[in-house]
Amino acid sequence: TIREMVRRLGPQDRIELRVVGDQGGDVVQEPVSATELRHGIPSVLDRLDAAGAHASWSDANLRGSLDTAAASLVALSDNPHRVPGTRLVLLIAGAGNARSAQVATAAAHGLQLRGAVTSVFTVAAASNVDAGWWRVANAGHGNFHRVAEHGAAQAVQAELDTLSRVVARLLRINVRLGRHSNAVRILGSKILKQQEVAQVKAREKRIDAALSTSMGVNADRGDDDDGIQTVIPYFYGDDSHVLLIELWVEKPGIVADITLRYKDLVNLDNATERVSVALSA
Repeated sequence: TIREMVRRLGPQDRIELRVVGDQGGDVVQEPVSATELRHGIPSVLDRLDAAGAHASWSDANLRGSLDTAAASLVALSDNPHRVPGTRLVLLIAGAGNARSAQVATAAAHGLQLRGAVTSVFTVAAASNVDAGWWRVANAGHGNFHRVAEHGAAQAVQAELDTLSRVVARLLRINVRLGRHSNAVRILGSKILKQQEVAQVKAREKRIDAALSTSMGVNADRGDDDDGIQTVIPYFYGDDSHVLLIELWVEKPGIVADITLRYKDLVNLDNATERVSVALSA
């Protein structure tokens, strides 16, 4: 995974390697350009193996390592004119349980509030790889990859390719039902708990402010809309999303008004689309 990442990145990129351990983790490689790291990759991998052999894995150490990584990323990219999303944490999980994934999920939320994206690679040969690690990527607005023994190169390529295809951020879909329409359920989804709603709102506002600072797209996220809301962090150039809502409609008329608001990263502006659905009989 590391070898392929180094091969794909350019000289402007900076990389730091860290193994979960005491005091925020063992630093295998201080921040260095991808070009420099490429020349010394054999010795770096040897140090990585050595650090991993005596790593102290615990929930507290995992949280400490991710918090330290966040501080390092902020220090590396303190230029306010850098494009948000360039701060990327790749978490490779080869062990752990549901509790570890829960701790990492909270840390990924904190990383997102500090402007960092967290993506997760789980090793297929390891036990408990389905212990909820996808939730870490979800909280960190990143991607989740299950990596087979020989699939690391393809996973890294997919990860880096997606970052280059983002055309919109913070898509907020609001469905306002008509007076004779009632929502039964949203298929394949669930209503968020109060704490989860607060976290989504916090991440939305943080990215909104960051895009305003770095790209000049006016900040416009604050109050809720008065309907069923869904927030999608990223939209890629070839994306499509389907939201399926089951309704009970009692009479003809307006069924729903749907509004889509998003940060257009192609035209660097806020954009809004609207459509109404009605039944005549």
